[in-house]
Amino acid sequence: MKFASDRKCKHLFEVFLLFGGESGSQNPMKPVSVEPCLPTIRARTLKFKRDHRNRHILFENDMTEPPQPPTAQSNQLGRKRPPMLRALGTQDPPAEIVVAGRVFRFVENYKHDTWAATSLYVDDSGHKIVCKINRYGWLFGIPTRWLGRWLARRELGFLESLAGVTGIPRAYRVDSLDGKCLTTAAAHDFVEGKPLSQLTEVPLQFFERLRELLGELHSRGIAYVDLHKHENILVGDDGNPHLVDFQISFRKPRILGCGWLFRVMAQSDLYHWDKIQRRWGNPNWELVPIQRPWWIRAHRMIANPYRVFRRRLLVWLGVRRGKGEARTEVGCEVGLRQSS
Repeated sequence: MKFASDRKCKHLFEVFLLFGGESGSQNPMKPVSVEPCLPTIRARTLKFKRDHRNRHILFENDMTEPPQPPTAQSNQLGRKRPPMLRALGTQDPPAEIVVAGRVFRFVENYKHDTWAATSLYVDDSGHKIVCKINRYGWLFGIPTRWLGRWLARRELGFLESLAGVTGIPRAYRVDSLDGKCLTTAAAHDFVEGKPLSQLTEVPLQFFERLRELLGELHSRGIAYVDLHKHENILVGDDGNPHLVDFQISFRKPRILGCGWLFRVMAQSDLYHWDKIQRRWGNPNWELVPIQRPWWIRAHRMIANPYRVFRRRLLVWLGVRRGKGEARTEVGCEVGLRQSS
């Protein structure tokens, strides 16, 4: 590392004397010859720069200006994801899409992670939809458009199977302006309300209606699975629950002898519903013991280490800060972004 100039070293030494001098000095303001102390000053300068590298304590103009603390924005947020970790690579969601023969314009990006870019669109009449474009960018040199098509078909299949169920938005297939179908995209109606993660209180009828909604899904052979992610549970302006994002939902298999797997997934939904009811319906929820089923404990044995590894990787890449929480990422999910 290149040391500061002797002139800057002298200034640092003068500041050091100004704030107390050497340890045990009885007269810190007594004139001291600087030249014999330059090796010590250089060593202190190196430590000074190492300890305060990100705080810009060393001045460029002979220390004539006071130090400027870093902004909260630069401290809390990482940098933009590299293209490989973005679902659309170097591209952004399209400015316009066609749904049911109408042109919708881009309004806001809700989320753009490794697997999908989710955005809000609106047409001339004010009708809002949410469009999720699943991954089609290359990943480690492997094309993933096939994966995006599969994810889009899968989510559209869940939404269409639940058509007419109160609390499930209507699904749409998406076209581009040139008339071609966007095979990696799926859209649904925008729900007026807020994510559960942003609320501290919910209407009393919310819990029972959410339980009824889960029961309707299970009766149709679908387990939601993602209920632990509270950003996907919307509390409508009418106080009723709405479920979005069926990316990892599970359909009851038709293979003989595999029904137990669906029952496990359905019981997981009820387990997370119970946690939601305890947390938002009981002010002392943290004091109420809850017994985790064995499959939840088994899942945590795999999911928790993976989550820690992923967070540390994103922090190492500079995408996130601190402990790697999603809210420290530029353009994180809107439910976390607004509550941070």
